[in-house]
Amino acid sequence: MRSRFSAYCIKNEAHLLRSWAPSTRPSQVSFSKTQKWLDLEIRSTFRGGLLDQTGSVEFIASFEMAASESGSRSEAAIHELSSFERHEGRWVYVDGVHNPDC
Repeated sequence: MRSRFSAYCIKNEAHLLRSWAPSTRPSQVSFSKTQKWLDLEIRSTFRGGLLDQTGSVEFIASFEMAASESGSRSEAAIHELSSFERHEGRWVYVDGVHNPDC
């Protein structure tokens, strides 16, 4: 989870695609030029241990968006419960459910 957040911060599409389950992986990842990722808070984890094949992570990722014309910035966050699975011995992101109340 942390490596994927870092990949979004530095716009590392290759890592994001590599760490995405083949069954749900998009063909490419789009990045916003006006978005800056700020912080990742891991709220909880379920399973995902050494002997597990699946796991989940609840997190809040905060970011800043720049208004295109005014230059002002506003903060927002994504609150998600992400599902992961082992694929060829590595953990990969499968999908996530967003909490719109964040």
